[in-house]
Amino acid sequence: MQSLARGQWHSAQYGIVQPLLALPLYTLGHLASALQGVPPAGVRGPAEPTAQLFTTLLMPVLVAGVNALFCGLALRLGYPPGVAAFGALALGLSTILWPYAKTSFTEPLNAGLLLLALAFLTAAGQSGRRCALVWAGCSLAVGGLNSLPVLLVGAPTFGLGLLVDAREELRERHWVPLVRRLCALGLPMLAGAGVWLLLNYLRRGHPLATGYEGDFGFPTLVYDGSGGFSTPLLIGVYSLLFSAGKSLFLYSPLLALTVWWLPAFWRRHRTVGVTAALVSVGVLLFYARWHSWHGDIAWGPRYLVPTVPLLILPILEIGRTMATGRRPMRWTAGGLLALGVIVQLLAVSVDYGHYFARVVDTRDYHNEYLIEYLPHFNPIWGQVEVIRSRAAPFDLRWASQPGWPVAAVLVLAALSTTHLLASALAGQVIPGTEVARRAGRLLR
Repeated sequence: MQSLARGQWHSAQYGIVQPLLALPLYTLGHLASALQGVPPAGVRGPAEPTAQLFTTLLMPVLVAGVNALFCGLALRLGYPPGVAAFGALALGLSTILWPYAKTSFTEPLNAGLLLLALAFLTAAGQSGRRCALVWAGCSLAVGGLNSLPVLLVGAPTFGLGLLVDAREELRERHWVPLVRRLCALGLPMLAGAGVWLLLNYLRRGHPLATGYEGDFGFPTLVYDGSGGFSTPLLIGVYSLLFSAGKSLFLYSPLLALTVWWLPAFWRRHRTVGVTAALVSVGVLLFYARWHSWHGDIAWGPRYLVPTVPLLILPILEIGRTMATGRRPMRWTAGGLLALGVIVQLLAVSVDYGHYFARVVDTRDYHNEYLIEYLPHFNPIWGQVEVIRSRAAPFDLRWASQPGWPVAAVLVLAALSTTHLLASALAGQVIPGTEVARRAGRLLR
């Protein structure tokens, strides 16, 4: 969160949630290094390799948790276990969420918090308990402390989703219950916004100072180098959805079927469908105007990663009708699913930063538009070229670290925990597990 330079503390502009989550793993890494007799690093020196290894385990656990949460939400929505598992596997293996398990970006955690808020909103609609709305608001508040756009986009969109869920109360003009539900959702978000303002004041001396003031890009053929929200909206939307190098559908082909299956999903789960669509459109419009809409160096449109679990929800309808649906649709869905897996394998096999550095002049990024708009420089095909020419090593360097067996055990334990939480969320409580019973009652 902060760095030491010239005897002064300088605060980073990033959120506090993800560093706090990584702190226990970093501590465990230091303990593992001490047990191996590795001397501790100095304040200004590099961290021990084992501590670094343990810290990198956070993102795979978070991505696994997002998939488990998606499976739990699908079960709560009434889909059969096989369909829920199909959706979770499609999300985890065939979308750009998988490659981000190798990074330290905030987008996977943002995706999980948005999905968690949607799960609580669903639970509130099914049970009528305002407690679930409070937890939905808390999820969005924590998301805002991790990345402010989660709160800026989530507050109005989830509010509208709640109004859709309360359409009967609106029709009959029962204002008091509606206001209570809106307060249950909104008050935690107001508290989160207050904490965010306080942190800004403590770190930078002004509550509205985000740390991105003066942040700008480098002039290119299609961008003048201005900072802030300086990209024309239509150009940003086109670039994120349809450009030759950053289109969301190129990196997650299965999402092309979302529009086809959205009406069927909408009819079954209107509140969830409306909320997911509003959040996805809100995130798209927010980052379409941002000067670095691409989020490079990254695999695909990084800023749209939090919307991927929401956009793939209609795909659950494919799983429901897969056995009885028409053969062309089954073949299309299967082909896009397989194509997505291949695209993600290209990203996780070799560091995609090698191809970026090969094409883009990183001194001033004046030719960055090449990999964003020209098909000839498409990063997916670039990964194929890097692998075929063996220009970069395969990403198995973690196996050379001395603490990797302990780290593997921790990952397995974390996956078991996320499975337990997903079971509790769906109400499918494991017999004899008191923790799961209590979690299930809370979420219901």
